Amino acid sequence: LYSMNEVLVDELRQASNFGFTQEKQSDIPGLNGKLSEYGAAVGLAVLDCFPEKLAARESLSQTYREAIKSNGMLEAGFAMQETSGRVIQQFASLLCPPGIDSQDVSSRLLAKGIQTRNYFHPPCHTQKAFQAYPHGELAVTQDLSSRILSLPFWEHMPLDHVEHIIAAVRQVCSIKE
Repeated sequence: LYSMNEVLVDELRQASNFGFTQEKQSDIPGLNGKLSEYGAAVGLAVLDCFPEKLAARESLSQTYREAIKSNGMLEAGFAMQETSGRVIQQFASLLCPPGIDSQDVSSRLLAKGIQTRNYFHPPCHTQKAFQAYPHGELAVTQDLSSRILSLPFWEHMPLDHVEHIIAAVRQVCSIKE
């Protein structure tokens, strides 16, 4: 992106990142426009080994599901999104039980050296760019967005990291054995 108009460049960069400011507030409508030429070239180069990469992501997602189930987290009110068919896993989103705020969990995990993301919080209808549009109360959206936590997830992540992460989530959420 090249321009002598610095304000325009800043606005276009913000728009290419979902309209987010540094504070993760969407002040203007935006989209995900962050794919560089380099990223596109890497994507093309990966096409030949895409089935193996997909299998690795599916394996990691299944490992998370099994760890959450075997550690009693489903009984404690946690959930993961149900999918059908083959889904390309981008991240492992965990829905915390009612009363557990994902931002609080995220902060506590970060103190333990585990980075997570709250991709779905705050919800779109609370963002400045969308407040002028009509919407209902959206209580379910508010509730779910405050409880979804995206756990670490990358292609070559060692599967034993999952047990460590799940144990840490259990600890910071005070889930008993």
